[in-house]
Parts: sequence; C-alpha cells; structure tokens
Amino acid sequence: MSKHWKDVKAAIEKDIDRIWFEEPEEVKMSRLGIFPSGAGSHDQVLGNLFFQACDTQAMGWWTVGPAISAALSDDTFSVEHCKRMWKYLNVHMARLMGAKLEPNCPAPWLNLPKLWEFCQDIVEAFDTIETKEEFEDLEQLRERSEPLVLCCVPVGARPQLPAPHSG
Repeated sequence: MSKHWKDVKAAIEKDIDRIWFEEPEEVKMSRLGIFPSGAGSHDQVLGNLFFQACDTQAMGWWTVGPAISAALSDDTFSVEHCKRMWKYLNVHMARLMGAKLEPNCPAPWLNLPKLWEFCQDIVEAFDTIETKEEFEDLEQLRERSEPLVLCCVPVGARPQLPAPHSG
C-alpha cells in the first residue's frame, strides 16, 4: 500500500517544525566536519559544505521550484506530467546527497538522509495525488523547508579556515 500524500506532507511539516528548535544530527555532523560516507578529499570538508548549499539551492529556488511552478500553471501539463517532471528533477540529486550506496558509500554522501527519505516518500505518495491542486499543496512545503536547509547547513557548518599567509 502506498503512502498518502497528506500523511507525507504532515510528516515533512512535523520535521520542519522540529528542526527550527532542535539542531538535526546531520547538520551537527556537517558543522563538525564529520562525513561518515568518506566525502571530501585530503581531510578537507569545505567542498562538501559548498555542495550541500549549492546543490540543495539548485534543486529548489533555481531549478525545481520554478520548473514545477511553471508546469502547474501550464494547462498543457497534466498532474501526471508534473509528477514525472518532479521525479526527473529531484530523485537523482536527492539519492546522490542522501542515500547509502553500499559498498562504496556506507553512509549518506552529504549527510542528508532526510532529503532522500522524504523524496522517496513523496514519490511513493504520487498514486494518491489526483489533482494539480493537491500536488501544489505538497510541493509548497519546499518554500518552508528551503530556508532551513540553506540557513542551517551552510552557515552553521562553516569551518574555521586558517589565516592566509602574508608575503
């Protein structure tokens, strides 16, 4: 039995509310430079933090949000087209940033397991979404969750960089 989109929406909203007041473990790990996946090179994590910020922002404000909004407003796109488009725009990146890809990646690559989990939940709930209005109701969670990803992870995770050498 698939998940219902209203239940998925409620679970995502609950998590958004939680992380306003409680630093998520994955954010704390990133802030401390801990990436159990092995992401990064030569014990440097700044690149990981850059990709956390930039890739999540690209998935939201720059790409997925405007594209899905345009499709929802376009009478030539059905709700089924919108669902398919959402999958094409989100699943690959969410999997890359949040899934365990054993044996080479024993933990979520960029410490974003909730991103992958919620992505899968949304896709699983697609069968219960019957109208564009329902799809838009679920998709609007992006507006509530993006500031948290963009503010908590990159800003809170800035490493202390050594002072540049003079001379």
